[in-house]
Amino acid sequence: TMWLLLHVVVVVVALVVSTPSCSGLWRGTYELSDPYCMPCENANLITGACACPPDTTSYQSFRVINDCAGTEHGGHMMLCYNDTVADSYIGSYQQDDDGTCRTINPATNACSCASGDVPLGLRTLVDTNGGFKGSNIVICSSSTFRVTYDFGGVYQQDDQVPASRGCRLPNVATGGCSCPPGTSPQQTRVIADGTGGQYLGSTIVSCGSATGFPSAVEVCPGVIADATGVNDTSAALQRCINAYANKVLEIPPGLYAIANALLIKAPIVIRTQGSSSMPPCSDPAMRCATFLASPQLYSPATGGIIVLYGPDIVLDHIVIDGNRNNRMNSKASSDCIVKGANRATAYNGLAYNCVNCVFTNSISMNALCGTGFQWIGAGSNFTASVFRDNGNHADGRWSDGLTLLQGTSAIVQDCQFIDNTDVNFIIGSGQHARIHNNVIAMMIQNAFAGYMMDNFNGGEDGNFD
Repeated sequence: TMWLLLHVVVVVVALVVSTPSCSGLWRGTYELSDPYCMPCENANLITGACACPPDTTSYQSFRVINDCAGTEHGGHMMLCYNDTVADSYIGSYQQDDDGTCRTINPATNACSCASGDVPLGLRTLVDTNGGFKGSNIVICSSSTFRVTYDFGGVYQQDDQVPASRGCRLPNVATGGCSCPPGTSPQQTRVIADGTGGQYLGSTIVSCGSATGFPSAVEVCPGVIADATGVNDTSAALQRCINAYANKVLEIPPGLYAIANALLIKAPIVIRTQGSSSMPPCSDPAMRCATFLASPQLYSPATGGIIVLYGPDIVLDHIVIDGNRNNRMNSKASSDCIVKGANRATAYNGLAYNCVNCVFTNSISMNALCGTGFQWIGAGSNFTASVFRDNGNHADGRWSDGLTLLQGTSAIVQDCQFIDNTDVNFIIGSGQHARIHNNVIAMMIQNAFAGYMMDNFNGGEDGNFD
């Protein structure tokens, strides 16, 4: 009797799988130009495109005249935000000099700030009847301004020309035309009226997070880590993992750079803070903790970004990102193509004797080569997870999505295997295993196989009874 229950849906059509996103009130700005000029004049720092982050709940459009291609040209400044409790940003609106209310403030349903809030006027020209008139984009700020990771104020700086007003609007957070530490400048280019009514170029700058995550979060009591993906967090995360053996460790959403493999040697539940009963990390609205391989990551003794030893380990709403594009010049990348080298240094994850372990609502993506996860452990459970974009078929750095060497009584259910470049999902043994309702799709790369039952040339028993 064959006890391996197999139900795999293989597709070759486009499937949208989104990278997890993050949350905050201010979600960045971008600038669109009218036709016959560069469509995306200034991209949103968080998305790298003229688009709001997927978790954005609202946006506003403000008309501007910019100097695209060196001449007056129409465009729009787009402001992305979430309908959450405000810290320092309390809405915005646009009103022309003749009193026309172009865009209302959702907080007041009018071209006004709420009582007690401070209006910060950003100047631009707008087009009207073949000519131009002045207009103000007004950012409403709390009277007790506080810099947060997602919003550090706005300012406007004129070009240095004779009619310039210089620092037209200083940032209340710094007192000058600058962003506070920990925030990044997001530009919108406009034409404004200078002294004497002359027109000149000017730059509106909003200060916010380039990643959408804070630079300092408390991972566990007394342990602070950078959640922007810039500074190594290996030691901080390892300290919390060790302290939370046989407990639940909830990690705040963010990008956590990993320069030394994380080792888990005791039962534990690791999940994104606040994610219990929430959609999986592949949902565009989800904010998940992401373990991002640093270009410096090279752990020959253990391999991987994360390594699991032993039973009853749960990874829930966690993203493991091999950061392939930024590690191509690394030693781990070289190991992928050097005969006899330790290719495990390029894997995303490894699990040994991981009996009754769980990988759920999570993602393993962008492995350099080898596999998104190599797994040994009876009774393991993989549900509602995504294995995608692991390896590169064209340059020989192939990678499986999931390599389940020993999967007795395993459950692989409601998972997606997308553009993995060796075998999307390969299993070496699977007595009494249940594999059903999974999707395998190749959209932009080639692969050796979608699904394979194998004994690895005798390395595994190949028993699927």
